[in-house]
Amino acid sequence: MSRILILFFLFFSSYYALSQHSTGLIPIEKFNSDKLGAQPHCFAFAQDSRNAIYVGNKDGLLVYTGIWRKYITDNATEIRAITIGNDRNIYIGNQNGFGYFTPNDTGIFAYHPLDTMLTKEQRSKIENTQIVISKDSVIYFNAGKFIYKYYKNNLSIIPLDDVINNMTVIHNRLLITIKHHGLFELKNNKLTPVIDNSKYFIEDKGEKVFKILQYQEYAKNKIVYLSKAQEQYELRILNLKTSKSKHFNTQLDSLFIKFKVKSLLNISNKLIALRIENKGIFIIDMNGKFVRKLDVSSGLQSDVVENMFLDKSNILWAAHKTGISRIDIFSNYEFIPLEKLGIKNSIEDIKLFNDTLFLAVQDQLSYFKNLDYTNKETLDLEDIEELSNPKSLPITNPLSFGKGCYGLLNFESGNHKSLLFITMDNIMEKTLDGSIKTIYNNSGYKLFQDLKDPKRVWVSLYPKGLASIYYDDDKWIDEGEVENTSYEIYDINADKNNNIWLGSSGLLKLKSPIFEDHKIINSTVIQFDTTNGLSPNDAYISYRVGDDIVFASADGLFEYSEEANMFSKSDYFGEWMKNNFTFRLHKDKHERTWAICYPKDRSKVYIKSIIANSEGSYFVNTVFSKQIKAQRFLAIYPYEGGMIAAGDFSIVKFNNISKIDTLSGVDIFINKIEKTGKVPLFGGNFTNKIGFICKNQDNNSKPILDYKDNNLVFNFSGISDKVSSGIEYRVWLEGNDEDWEMWDDKTEFRFTNLHEGDYTFWVQARDIYGNLSSKLSYSFTVNPPWNRTIWAYITYVILLGAFVWGAIQYSTRKLKKIITEATAEIQEQKNDIEEKNEEIVSSIRYAQRIQEAVVPNEKIMNKSFPDHFVLWKPRDIVSGDYYWMMEKGGKHILAAADCTGHGVPGAFMSIMGISFLNEIANNPKVQNAASALDMLRQNVITSLNQEGSETNTKDGMDMSICVYDFKEMKMEFAGAYNPMYMIRDGELSIIKADRMPIGIHERDKAPFTNIKFDMHKGDVYYILSDGYIDQFGGPKGKKFMTKRFKKLILEIHEKPMAEQREILWNNLLEWRGDIEQLDDIIVIGVRV
Repeated sequence: MSRILILFFLFFSSYYALSQHSTGLIPIEKFNSDKLGAQPHCFAFAQDSRNAIYVGNKDGLLVYTGIWRKYITDNATEIRAITIGNDRNIYIGNQNGFGYFTPNDTGIFAYHPLDTMLTKEQRSKIENTQIVISKDSVIYFNAGKFIYKYYKNNLSIIPLDDVINNMTVIHNRLLITIKHHGLFELKNNKLTPVIDNSKYFIEDKGEKVFKILQYQEYAKNKIVYLSKAQEQYELRILNLKTSKSKHFNTQLDSLFIKFKVKSLLNISNKLIALRIENKGIFIIDMNGKFVRKLDVSSGLQSDVVENMFLDKSNILWAAHKTGISRIDIFSNYEFIPLEKLGIKNSIEDIKLFNDTLFLAVQDQLSYFKNLDYTNKETLDLEDIEELSNPKSLPITNPLSFGKGCYGLLNFESGNHKSLLFITMDNIMEKTLDGSIKTIYNNSGYKLFQDLKDPKRVWVSLYPKGLASIYYDDDKWIDEGEVENTSYEIYDINADKNNNIWLGSSGLLKLKSPIFEDHKIINSTVIQFDTTNGLSPNDAYISYRVGDDIVFASADGLFEYSEEANMFSKSDYFGEWMKNNFTFRLHKDKHERTWAICYPKDRSKVYIKSIIANSEGSYFVNTVFSKQIKAQRFLAIYPYEGGMIAAGDFSIVKFNNISKIDTLSGVDIFINKIEKTGKVPLFGGNFTNKIGFICKNQDNNSKPILDYKDNNLVFNFSGISDKVSSGIEYRVWLEGNDEDWEMWDDKTEFRFTNLHEGDYTFWVQARDIYGNLSSKLSYSFTVNPPWNRTIWAYITYVILLGAFVWGAIQYSTRKLKKIITEATAEIQEQKNDIEEKNEEIVSSIRYAQRIQEAVVPNEKIMNKSFPDHFVLWKPRDIVSGDYYWMMEKGGKHILAAADCTGHGVPGAFMSIMGISFLNEIANNPKVQNAASALDMLRQNVITSLNQEGSETNTKDGMDMSICVYDFKEMKMEFAGAYNPMYMIRDGELSIIKADRMPIGIHERDKAPFTNIKFDMHKGDVYYILSDGYIDQFGGPKGKKFMTKRFKKLILEIHEKPMAEQREILWNNLLEWRGDIEQLDDIIVIGVRV
């Protein structure tokens, strides 16, 4: 049992604004050389209108759409600068020159150099192109002492007096700092001073240096810039109108003396990122307050950062020599791994008391120092390291040290406030003055303050039982244990009538307890289990919602009907929580409910936010999700401005509650399509009519494929606004499939041997939070092979017509003679056949009456199964499908069988089968459904003289046999090929049959399997032959199939059984259309 206490000072609860220090980690996704599929050294970023990310890499151009793709050409390697033009082309600069990438006819990026428009002499002056800027419809390239202006397919040159330190667009002005000259605006191909540059020069090592190095937008008509003097850096704010500047006071000023600031980046006018040489990235707010440090220890790919970029989703990208970091800089949560805190065990409870955050962990009582440096003027590196790496310190109080802790309770009665906590030996109290004392000499699992009398605290005892203690005038009174509660109790709550609900392996209810002299006088405890509708072997927690109470378990959410004394699944918080595992529930002061949940397969952990809407229902949003194996959240605690969840892998802290209900964006991309022979069909980039890259396929660009190219492979991917969000996909090929495929994490889908026709491929993405992308499509046409073209059919018709005409002419003369001779003979034979046919039909009709007489009639069926239907439809007059029923010893036996063949042969087999079943049912050796099938198989093999030879007959039958015990509510089932379908609480299950017939078979010595299980009231069971699901029909003449049958019975199972029979028959008639019935049909439904 994981049970100790760790005490946290309020380094968490004080954080919920960007300007305050952050001690947790934020989500960072790292891409090394293996993930990039290229050399790791990266330089620059850009983002297009589709939200695809472009990266200048040492190998060439990288494109990120959820996966990485690489475009390499000989003259476009080591891309140092990149931008997106208004024409949506990707403009780049590298060591060799400059140019742009644009999609070719198949959507694959191709490189077009622009420096080739220069003369050989002009090209020789191009040095490394470090800056590429797009403004309006103009692209500016900077290499050495020249700016190259590209506009409307013309390239002009603007010479400079010196090299450029920086060039960027601020307030729609192209600003340039030129070494030794100052800050200018480029306008109409002329450089105009922005400020009085003479005020911003200094002498540095005998050289005149312009002080303004890197700069970013700060506010209207203001920039924040990096200045350097005598090897010391500082940040300053410059007013572009007045030319006046002032020092920008930051908490990092002392660091600028020691370390070199390489560049800065404005992050959405809320934060400023500072790239420090070999120290990673430091974040400050717009007031200069330190927010966080990003380096290797916090998850960054490397401490050496080459460049920074902010995309449209406020994701910060960092380029390194060793790869790329993708940083969720505005993440609404941050986390601290337990090992970083020095915690080796799971955290199982959290409470805030006296401005101190307590956590129940294992082994010792600890706390965290309050590291609030918000008001400190400057921070040194040691301060920042201490903020970024919190550690727990032990408390050595002898009463609690080493005693462990499991449960916590904030206790309040009048003016008395304290924290109660459970140790391994007892229950202890910590008061506002810091003292700790023992108040109860037993250990337990859970503490709960009584709602009717708040001085009383209920204790679920360890290992079993329930007790109460009472606070009275600074003393605690032991009120003793409650009788009839000798269970492991994990949860305690109360309803509006003060009934005490106890969560165990099932539920207990202590009916409205009454005390006299601190002793309970009406200990009435009611136990609830599966007979009351609860799931077996499941632990429950209870949760108050207004005047209602719901019960959460691994099987879903339940509610209780006192009138019926039954529990049923509750959709109080929606369909998902109704049917999945809710582990913890907690309400904050704003009436928001927080839930820790897991899907049925336990593959993820979710934290969900639940708030009531104006319509009286609830909006449920997933605010955190993580792929897990053994990791769990065990505790959740809302607090002012945030929320904390903790467990056995990390502490997660939500900071910006006002934004957690905002849905995240997910973008979907089709990256590549290949046709037969891996020939590229589409390279991932759609273009519109004027050649601009766009999100969707243009209506005029749908390809027409030859029939030989009818094998296609689609590659796709997605990007979520949330970093590392576990994207899943679903696809649908319209024109080939009826519906979407299931969600899957695969990013490739193949289609082979497509028929001629028009198709549209659809793909959609969702992240781990359930946020959906739009649906992206790609349409195409597959032409028919030549032998199925219109010209081929015309040729066939002409040739056939000529052949038929010739044949008719030849045959007519010959046939006239034959017809005359044969007419008389045919008439005589016709008369004989009609006479014999009447005799045969009469015999078969009599056989029909015999067969109908031996199967159970409606009266017999209704007596055993009041709520049932039988759909029995022979293909011919008599049937090879039959059903049989017998009541024996209070049990009702029902079988449905499908004999080899149909018509008369099948009817003979059915009569034999019914006879054998009547005999077997009265045989005392037959004890269950499976043994009945074993004996029936032996009788059939013996009767038909089957010996296993390849030449011998394989005749026999397939069968489902059910034994209903309505008294004990038990069901036995055995099947030979034919399964049973069960619908319980709206969910369909298939009770599988053995894969062998009743007759000679390679496994005819193996016994059939007897399946026995509980029946529930309201269950609906179906057994049938294969005649229904094998019927051909529909628009394409295909089989009805099991999938459609399951969907149909799910839709109709709640309807009256007689109505179900009519729906099933009419549905099949509609399905088969003009196609005749292919086989005998038997379908039997029974509702319990």
